[in-house]
Amino acid sequence: MLNSTVTHLSSVGKTRTKIDINGQEWRTVPSSVVIEVGLTVGVELTRGLLRRFSKALRYREAIDHAERLLARSECSIAHLESELKRCQVVPEIRQKVITGLQSSGLLNDDRTACLRAESLARRGWGNTAIEYRLEMGGYESGTRRTAIDTLDPEPLRAQQILVQKSRTPAQAARFLTQRGFDIELCRDLLGHEDLSES
Repeated sequence: MLNSTVTHLSSVGKTRTKIDINGQEWRTVPSSVVIEVGLTVGVELTRGLLRRFSKALRYREAIDHAERLLARSECSIAHLESELKRCQVVPEIRQKVITGLQSSGLLNDDRTACLRAESLARRGWGNTAIEYRLEMGGYESGTRRTAIDTLDPEPLRAQQILVQKSRTPAQAARFLTQRGFDIELCRDLLGHEDLSES
């Protein structure tokens, strides 16, 4: 690629540019990469320019992957970092992507942990189950605790479930504990009855 010169640039769609080198089609890349490294017709591809081009292209690909992931569902910083690592994105670029997404507000553990906790609580999960799922999602302990603290109190949520469902005390206790509600809370709500099946 040394002693090579950009001989033509042409738009492909709205966001990509085709690059010709020495009169031959070379590759099509995101236009943002072409702009960032300053590729113009007549520029010679030096080793330094090729290194900058390669780094900018890897960064753009990592950003695109992260944005696709976040478009599907919001996730934790740890989960996004794990996904980028799985895609073999180098640590320097992973950190740059994460920092950029945090700065823009697109990646925010406090917000997404609260949203996830609210969603789980609406679907009838107790605090233990919610905390476990947040932990599995890569949220840190303090963030998990803060998210759970924003929810309606667990006894109120358990009571609402009992009102909606017609069950024997033993069935209700089993259902609530399977959903991550505290067993002592279940005994309190169900009148300290013997909660074992007869």
